[in-house]
Amino acid sequence: MDDVRRQAGKRQKQAGLGLGVVLPAAFAIVGATPYLLYGGDLPRRLTVVFSISRTPMTSAPAGVVLASLAAIVLAACLTCVVLAFGRRRSGDGRERIGSVAGFFGATSAVLLGGSVWIHRGLDDWTDAIGPGWFILIPIVSGFASAALAERLTAIVGREDRR
Repeated sequence: MDDVRRQAGKRQKQAGLGLGVVLPAAFAIVGATPYLLYGGDLPRRLTVVFSISRTPMTSAPAGVVLASLAAIVLAACLTCVVLAFGRRRSGDGRERIGSVAGFFGATSAVLLGGSVWIHRGLDDWTDAIGPGWFILIPIVSGFASAALAERLTAIVGREDRR
C-alpha cells in the first residue's frame, strides 16, 4: 500500500511540475521567442483582422496588440502555477479552470508569436499576408493544451480527494 501511495505522490508531483512549470514555460517560449528575434523589425501597427482572402482589414498599435496577448499568456501561466502549487479543495472546479487556462495560454501564445512572424520585416501592416489555413495552429494547440492542462490539474488534485 505504501508503494501505491508513493507512486501516486510521484505522479502528483510530476503533474504539478508539468502544470506549474513546463506548460507555462512552453507558453512563454512560444509567445516570446519570435518577439525577441524580430521585435525590432515590426511596423508601428499590426493587423488584427484578416479577410478570408488573406488581406489585412483592421490594425492596432503594435504595443497594444502584443501587450494584450502577452497579458493573456501571463494570466494563463499564473493560473497554471496557482493550480499546480496552490491550496486544493475538492469540488472547486479546478479541472475546468485548468482547461480554460491551457486553452487561452496556448492560443494567445501562438497568436502572439504568429503576429510577430507575419509582420516581421514589413514597413506597413497593409503589406501583411493573412495566415490562411495556418489559423488552425492556435486553435488546435489551444484545444490540445486545454486537454493536457485539465488532465494534469485532475492528477495534481487527486490525492486530496481520498
